[in-house]
Amino acid sequence: MVSGLVTIATFDNPIEANISKGKLEIENISCTLFDENIVSINWLFNNPVGGIKLKVTREDAERARKLLEEEIEPCELKCPVCESKNVSELKAAGWVKGIIKFLSMLVIPILVMLYMGNRRKILTKYKCSDCGYKFDITTLY
Repeated sequence: MVSGLVTIATFDNPIEANISKGKLEIENISCTLFDENIVSINWLFNNPVGGIKLKVTREDAERARKLLEEEIEPCELKCPVCESKNVSELKAAGWVKGIIKFLSMLVIPILVMLYMGNRRKILTKYKCSDCGYKFDITTLY
C-alpha cells in the first residue's frame, strides 16, 4: 500500500468519484482512486471493499476537502454581442415541436436519437432583451 496517502472521500458511483478527482486535478492536487475497478465491474462489491476511495497526500488533504465541499456555481448565460445577462429563452412554435415529434415517430431509429440528442440545439433559442440579438447555445462555444 502507498504510504502518505489519506482517504478524503468515498463514493458508491465511479462517475461521481471521477468528477471529484477531476475537480482536484484542476486545482493541481495529485489524487488517486482506489477500488474503482472492482466497484465498476460489480457494484455488489461496493460494501465489502468500502466503496471507491479518493486519496490525496497528507499535505493536500485539508485543501482537497474544502474544494470538494464547495458547490459548483451554474454558468450565467450572457449575450455574445453585448455581454448582457438580460437574456430570455424563446420557445419554438408549437407546430415545429409537433412536426418533429411526428417525424420521429415515423423514422424511430434515426430521428428519435437525433431529436433527443440535439433537442436543446434545435428548439432552444435565446434573445437578449438589451440589444435584441437572437442566438442558440451552440454560438457560445
